[in-house]
Amino acid sequence: MTYTIVGGGLAGLAAAVELARAGVKVRLVEQHRELGGRAATTVRDGFALNLGPHALYLGGAAHAAFREWGIVPSGLRPVLKAGAYMVADGVKHPMVRDVASLATCGFLSVREKVEAGLVLAKLTGGAEARGLTVGQWLDRETSSVAVRRLAATIARVSTYCADEGQSAEAALRQTQMATGGVLYVDGGWQAMVARMAEYGRGLGVEFAIDRKS
Repeated sequence: MTYTIVGGGLAGLAAAVELARAGVKVRLVEQHRELGGRAATTVRDGFALNLGPHALYLGGAAHAAFREWGIVPSGLRPVLKAGAYMVADGVKHPMVRDVASLATCGFLSVREKVEAGLVLAKLTGGAEARGLTVGQWLDRETSSVAVRRLAATIARVSTYCADEGQSAEAALRQTQMATGGVLYVDGGWQAMVARMAEYGRGLGVEFAIDRKS
């Protein structure tokens, strides 16, 4: 029996690899000329520009799978040094990256800094948020507009989603995972797509790609 997977994005490639590793015959069908789906990368003037995902979470399932498959990507981790900054209402402020930087930030009052510390601890510590949207969770946990904006920004950057209607439980889980660090992959995500496809072919996965689309 041959299992057919429709779509050669990250999920389709991962499914094909896992099935092939289990000894199953797999055929993957992709309607576009390139594999990867939203994980495509465009190279312009020597720069690799990701069209979809940007960061690989070091504590996530994808990184664990890559390690298991022996195709761990190379790349760099962003370092939020003293020169990093954030912008509020068009004004640059030092990046809030820990308790010390929160205590010295210039866009929060003393009371707001205390509130922000409590909210950020919950945001990155896996607080209870079952059944709530991100917006509802922020409304419940914050009273200051500035603190709400800061917490929403952190959630948005961690999840790559600005929709406050998304699940707060999922967003908090993703934000907590982001505290473990992320990797910006050398060559962009397309480099990992190519390595996944190569690994799949080595396992016997058959790829049917429409080169004319």
